[in-house]
Amino acid sequence: MNLLIDAGNSRLKWAMTTTGGPASVWHASDGMTYDGDLTTALSTSWGMLARPRRVVIASVTAPSRTQEIMTWVERHWQLSVHEVKAQAALLGIKNGYTDPTQLGSDRWAALIGARHLVSGATCVIDCGTALTIDALAASGEFLGGIIFPGLRSAQRCLEERAYGVGRIEDSAMSVKLDKNYIGRSTAEGVAAGAFLGLLGAIERTIQEYQIVLGQDMKILLTGGDAAVLMPSLRYPVMLAPDLTLQGLAQIAEQLP
Repeated sequence: MNLLIDAGNSRLKWAMTTTGGPASVWHASDGMTYDGDLTTALSTSWGMLARPRRVVIASVTAPSRTQEIMTWVERHWQLSVHEVKAQAALLGIKNGYTDPTQLGSDRWAALIGARHLVSGATCVIDCGTALTIDALAASGEFLGGIIFPGLRSAQRCLEERAYGVGRIEDSAMSVKLDKNYIGRSTAEGVAAGAFLGLLGAIERTIQEYQIVLGQDMKILLTGGDAAVLMPSLRYPVMLAPDLTLQGLAQIAEQLP
């Protein structure tokens, strides 16, 4: 049994699995925020779990949080945590970054997860605090990608920098389609702008990637806002909510 940890910018997700990928036992959490005392939250979530064989983490959160997670595991289970870092090649994926180590570990794991789920050219869209769109060739070569502010990050930017906008409540963060994205308040206008702008950016990027990867490339959608954006996209996409965890499962299985 392996404990897989996806420590993102805003939330921590985890899963327990007995074999690589989403096999017979796959208990994926809904995730936890970093609000409050992290050590207490980890004890609540993991304190009663059986001791795993391996613990694998992909972390893009603050180093202090990562260390707190690793320290909890080491003290509770007397286990060393394997921290995933992007590298030149692994499990059929070749890293095309100029400096492979600069690629985020969550994106690296998601690419490995994507290749495990589907074959052929693939576009991986991760809708989190940052929205990343990565190009994976049929050969397994990661060609590179782009990074946008995520849905809530774009909204929060205006909250903080535009006088008079104020706090955008979650209830205003999605503008109903029957309004054609026309906001009827400042809050709705900001929410609609962020939402429609991100949709447009995604769809234009897909068009550009199809020139390189081919019109038949597969499109995988993952991340916390994937289910929010998916219904409004004009391209057929496959929802893969735990793609980073899927990749971590594959990585865990090949460790000694």
